Amino acid sequence: MVTEFETLDKLNDALNDLQNGEVGEAIVTLVALKNKYQRMCDEFDKWADEQSKINEEIEAGQLELQEAYFQNYGTNQ
Repeated sequence: MVTEFETLDKLNDALNDLQNGEVGEAIVTLVALKNKYQRMCDEFDKWADEQSKINEEIEAGQLELQEAYFQNYGTNQ
């Protein structure tokens, strides 16, 4: 929730700058805000990709264990 309050503050700053005719300041504020969220999204995407690879490796390992079990012990029939 802290992030949302910070975002609202920055958006209000940018709106105030626009109302005061300070377009350059508003642009600086908005670009900084955009860059912050782009970085957060990029970091999340990287984390999600890493987690996906980990899950795939776990599933592959489980499949190998099942295959080894069936080779050694057969099925439950």
